[in-house]
Amino acid sequence: MAGLSFERMMQQVYINSLGAMLEMVEANDLMIATNLQDRSIGHIALELDFLLRARRENLISGGRLCVPFMTENPFSVAFAQHYGDLLAPFSVSTPLWHWGREIVRAAPERAFNVGVSHFSVERPEEPGSRLVLFEQWLEHRLTQAATRARTRRLIDLQMRTSEWRPFKRRLTPSPALARFLEPLRGDRIALIQIKDQAVNSTAAPTDSATYLPTLGMIRDLGWRPVFIGRERMPESFRPFGIANWSECGFATPADDLALFSVASAALTAGSGVAHILELMDLPLVYANSWVLNMQAAARRCVYVPSTLRDAATGRSLTLTEQISVNLSLPDDRLFSLPPGRFLVEAAGGDHIRSAFEEALSFTDQDQPPLSPAQRRIRDLLPDSVTAIAQSRPGAAWSETFAERAGAGFPPSSPT
Repeated sequence: MAGLSFERMMQQVYINSLGAMLEMVEANDLMIATNLQDRSIGHIALELDFLLRARRENLISGGRLCVPFMTENPFSVAFAQHYGDLLAPFSVSTPLWHWGREIVRAAPERAFNVGVSHFSVERPEEPGSRLVLFEQWLEHRLTQAATRARTRRLIDLQMRTSEWRPFKRRLTPSPALARFLEPLRGDRIALIQIKDQAVNSTAAPTDSATYLPTLGMIRDLGWRPVFIGRERMPESFRPFGIANWSECGFATPADDLALFSVASAALTAGSGVAHILELMDLPLVYANSWVLNMQAAARRCVYVPSTLRDAATGRSLTLTEQISVNLSLPDDRLFSLPPGRFLVEAAGGDHIRSAFEEALSFTDQDQPPLSPAQRRIRDLLPDSVTAIAQSRPGAAWSETFAERAGAGFPPSSPT
């Protein structure tokens, strides 16, 4: 059965009811990968990666085969196109996605949770969830603590199996992407991404001026920067010879992945796109996520967070206080700051440039030990995603902000 898409398998079986489909799933002793958020590049990358590692490590109910059900959308189609051999058997079909949800409700023992979002199809084991309407579906909304625990579970498995990198491969571009890349032939590519609005862990739009020192460094290296995402490229980037993939008019998620696969490094905002880049093992700078306890995790990632000030008094928060802000958010906010309470200070241009240089210095096998300042900041909240990850805060950023670290949290603290 390996190598078959679930749709191909379905063509061999006449299905006219939920019961018939459940019978077919049970006859093949299949598990269903649940809570896969397939319309976000960050979620689909992390959650499919978790599924692949769980399969490889025989963590799924005694080695049973687990099928990822995905709606038919540009992100799921892109991953199926480029990684279908790894994912098989899989389903990219919105009707079958609905059937899969019903199977899980009828037979929850067939569910294997791969999600890191704060929604769950099946009733979660963690206490405190509530049944809510999410878009047009009833979902169980997890508590903040349960959501962080699910993410820790994923990152812990990534770290234990980090030498295996299933998404690290050169992908085939479409003719349109091949034409876009032709003027860059022979150049090493550095991917550049910003956020033009506050969303999730990006608490303020990217200050494009803070990227200019890094763009200058990329130019001095003789590399070519390529602007990715779907945002409008800042005019201040144009003097650096940047190729504008974001606004080319023909970019697709499938070609995004193919473009990423030929890049040599990346600088992103606090955005989900960073997760597929880190899974591709690119040297990565993850800039301006304010959520200090949940930074990108891979070994070649250097992060330079944004920091907070109290809007009423102007006082800079300690990093410990900043983590406390995240831990105290209500369950329906996840990473979104309370409006009006805080001012966001972006990481400085020199710190971003230094972090980029630091990320490029890591060899495939060797990383220098953390400095005392880096270790102090990474370990502020023991057992958090950041504390168990192989990524690190920027060395220069850490030296600057170590004095603002605060007391940190005891080992028994909720994460």
